[in-house]
Amino acid sequence: MGVVRVARIAAPLLSVVLLHILIVFDQLVFAPAALASGLALSVVLGAIDGTFGGGGIVAGLLILAFMLGLQGLALYVDAELAMAVTLLPILIHLWLAWIFGRTLVKGREPLIRRFSRIARGDIPDELESYTRRLTVIWTVAMLALALVATVSALIFPPKTWSWVANLGLPLFSVALFLGEHAYRSVRFRHLGHNSPLTTLKTLSRPHLWMSP
Repeated sequence: MGVVRVARIAAPLLSVVLLHILIVFDQLVFAPAALASGLALSVVLGAIDGTFGGGGIVAGLLILAFMLGLQGLALYVDAELAMAVTLLPILIHLWLAWIFGRTLVKGREPLIRRFSRIARGDIPDELESYTRRLTVIWTVAMLALALVATVSALIFPPKTWSWVANLGLPLFSVALFLGEHAYRSVRFRHLGHNSPLTTLKTLSRPHLWMSP
């Protein structure tokens, strides 16, 4: 995985870490700027490594403009507008649930099967049903995390919400990802080892997520 691609993926993650730090130190008002900076850097790097086409860059810049506009309103009109960032984890997990779930429709290739096929070159028969079930699991997991993000935004103060939404939910996804790989390496060890790094290289190709 190239340095630029790694930086492109890391930029939004680092902005979420910055967001969490700002909230912990009672600087929630600057939250939109923290997210906007990560998005801007990711879009620029995506343009450099050829990941995003022109449409992707335009969409990213529109989102960036919206976030910076929200930042301006939060600073000069109403600081409570910065709480709009609590919608982001909800929307992200709902979007991921849709990305996974839409591939379960009859006639479409389940998303995990697609990733496995690209990583392996083919799909053994015994992985056919497994990859479909795993796609279902990720769909349900993303819906559950969206619900957790919603409830935490409604009942917790910003600092507690941030620990749940910005750290707890991503860590759960990482644990599910690594746990599934550990299980697969035992359950299907006769098929050869497919490392998490190999999977991450596949996941870093955005067009695979949105293919029909």
